[in-house]
Amino acid sequence: MWAPDRMTEPTFTETTPRWQRSDSAMTAELDDQDGSDGADDGGATRQRPEKPSSSPDRGRRSVMLRTLSAVVLAPPVVLAFYLGSPYSDFLLLLTGGAVAWEYAHLREGPGALPLPGLALIATVLVTVVLSYLGFSADLVAWFLGLACLGLPLLARQAGKGEGGGMLWYGFGVLYVGLPLLSLQWLLGLGGEAKSGTALLIWLLAIVWSTDIGAYIAGRSLGGPKLIPALSPKKTWSGLFGGMLAAGLVATLLTPYLSVTLLPFPWLFGAILAVVAQAGDFLESGMKRHFKVKNASQLIPGHGGLLDRVDGLISAVLLLSLFVGLEVIVP
Repeated sequence: MWAPDRMTEPTFTETTPRWQRSDSAMTAELDDQDGSDGADDGGATRQRPEKPSSSPDRGRRSVMLRTLSAVVLAPPVVLAFYLGSPYSDFLLLLTGGAVAWEYAHLREGPGALPLPGLALIATVLVTVVLSYLGFSADLVAWFLGLACLGLPLLARQAGKGEGGGMLWYGFGVLYVGLPLLSLQWLLGLGGEAKSGTALLIWLLAIVWSTDIGAYIAGRSLGGPKLIPALSPKKTWSGLFGGMLAAGLVATLLTPYLSVTLLPFPWLFGAILAVVAQAGDFLESGMKRHFKVKNASQLIPGHGGLLDRVDGLISAVLLLSLFVGLEVIVP
């Protein structure tokens, strides 16, 4: 059974929930997780002192591994979205289930998940299936709302209400479920023209370029830290580098979209870049709270799926809002 990378403390057992551990666990293990602009360790670890000669080699290996993982994973995602249902639904079913599983393990730690954790995974899977079966987005949203209220009560009945457990399970329903609903809703827009699909691929390019631009600018320029309490290596230069890259990619790709209205694509690209990085910080804060450095080790060089889609989770919600308000019209 997989266990998330975590900081252990000698006075606690492996089965002790992370939220019960003291903050001294944050310093119990030293780690050289990348944690720069791009993939992030949530600020939960510090760099292990090494010989200077090994640091550049390790950095290059990390970049190569991250790049290889992205090259392998990106084409199947784009292809599944382009082909549409049922391929896209199957992809979202697998991804959503895995992300919900990682989220539940963040809360509960290693080992078998309790009933509330299993219920969270089941809720996410049912969300995807309902959308696939043709239920309206409004009805599925009501289902998520009821689950958001019901899972905390289930967690309390299961004795998982301490340490904010009730609220974390309710938040998990929205954190994983709403982005999945938004993705399926966008994929269904535009009919045969697949303008919603094109818009979603446009968003993927923006999020990925944000990650790359932030990583390169942060590594190259350095400078003042952005929010050191959450992510001690992310910098303002990385933020602006991500915004610049996203604005450029958004502008270059917009002419190829079959959208009715998309004004100032560079501005929307920059805004989505900020929101994507905010999603990165949110996940970093959760990992720091639960004293883990990666959601899992499913993806070499990146950690878990949650570590890869944290920016997309927030960005797709904003894009859906823009489309719903007809600021952007597919």
